[in-house]
Amino acid sequence: MEAKHHEQPKKIGIQNGKISKLFIYAGTSWDEKRCVCAYDRGWSKLPETRAAKAISNEIIAMYN
Repeated sequence: MEAKHHEQPKKIGIQNGKISKLFIYAGTSWDEKRCVCAYDRGWSKLPETRAAKAISNEIIAMYN
């Protein structure tokens, strides 16, 4: 998981919040990792799995 958040809310953030980038990966090793959620100033990939949805919701609740 990778995320970038700011001190103050931004228009480019998730729900106009502090997180401007969020990437969640699935896989058991670095070679097998695949992106299951991607936000980079806009959603390019909504959470694909229940786990990715749960993780993204938790990150948004904590840091946005």
